[in-house]
Amino acid sequence: MTLPRADSAPAPPGTGVAGLRRLRLLVVTNMWPRPGRPYAGVMVVRQVESLPRVGVEPDVVTIDGTLGSYARAA
Repeated sequence: MTLPRADSAPAPPGTGVAGLRRLRLLVVTNMWPRPGRPYAGVMVVRQVESLPRVGVEPDVVTIDGTLGSYARAA
């Protein structure tokens, strides 16, 4: 499979490369901007924002590791 170049047009909703079904990706991270920490995880945000250009539909779950010793999904 050949992925489109990063500067090519995004795939239409519901389709991926060459009209195939769009790939969905679950991103679980503790590095995501929050009030008071808008700089945290900026590189992760940029990567997630670039995924639709190559036919990937991301869903993001953030975990706040500062809430205690157990991870809690936000």
